[in-house]
Amino acid sequence: MESIPINLNTSFVSSIKFDKESLEQYRIQSAKHLSKYLGDKIALCLSGGIDSQCMVQCFLEANIPFDLYTLKFNKNLNEHDICTAYEYADKHNLKLNLIELDIIKFLTLENLSYGQKYKSCSPQFNAHYKFFNMLKDKGYTGICAGGFVPIRSNKEWGINYIYNSMNFINYCAEEKIYAHGNFLSFYPELTWAIALLTPGKTDYSKNTPWNGAYDNSEHGNMLRYYDKAIGYKKAGFDLILQSNKLTGFEEVKKYYENITGDGWTFEKRFRFPLNNLFSYKTKPKFIIDPEVLELLNSINDNNTVPSL
Repeated sequence: MESIPINLNTSFVSSIKFDKESLEQYRIQSAKHLSKYLGDKIALCLSGGIDSQCMVQCFLEANIPFDLYTLKFNKNLNEHDICTAYEYADKHNLKLNLIELDIIKFLTLENLSYGQKYKSCSPQFNAHYKFFNMLKDKGYTGICAGGFVPIRSNKEWGINYIYNSMNFINYCAEEKIYAHGNFLSFYPELTWAIALLTPGKTDYSKNTPWNGAYDNSEHGNMLRYYDKAIGYKKAGFDLILQSNKLTGFEEVKKYYENITGDGWTFEKRFRFPLNNLFSYKTKPKFIIDPEVLELLNSINDNNTVPSL
């Protein structure tokens, strides 16, 4: 397992505040600091999920101009996301722009080449790189997506930082454009404030092997979804939750499952070949100073509650 040293100290962790005013400033400063890199024509990618909703709220609170876009799949394969994105945009008086993509055609004809070009084993990321390229062609100088914060499982942090999670860096280097795929991990104070307000389960079934029960894996994902919603709400985010929201590809996966009868078909056809191509065998592991780790866990234990 690859080790990733995390540059945290007790002074920084102890300085994080959780009062309403401090959390608001973290949200505002995260958008202000990132906007310096995004140029004068910014596109925010609203998936309909709660991660990108958090990102949009930060830019709104910081009064930074942006255009809002959502990727629309053919065959209504992400209709649940489109509906939520419109609901969120209407709630905040925002214009929502749609970019349409034939997702089945993309996965069949372009996913492999996109994965090879950007060294990405994620079909979801590859589809979003196609989305980013469409926005780049429209003249946007900076692109931003929601992302995530480190989550805790038992006493271990960062189990969601898998090998592909920061792959957007490869995309930026290749395309010579600032496209930040993980807004919520950009500004340390906001990142760790949310993380420390988010419940950490003793175990997530998401970590079952790829050949494990598909239903168990999806159940683990849903547990994680509701836990992070708790953290976001406690950090001051106003969310529209979905009952079945994980990656935005739920209906795409079902489309292939209906064809083959196998819930793993999407992964087997479009992810595993890229996994093998890049020889990704392990997940990275956060290495945190023991004193810092003890402090993180103590604050997290004191902050978290069992339900919304």
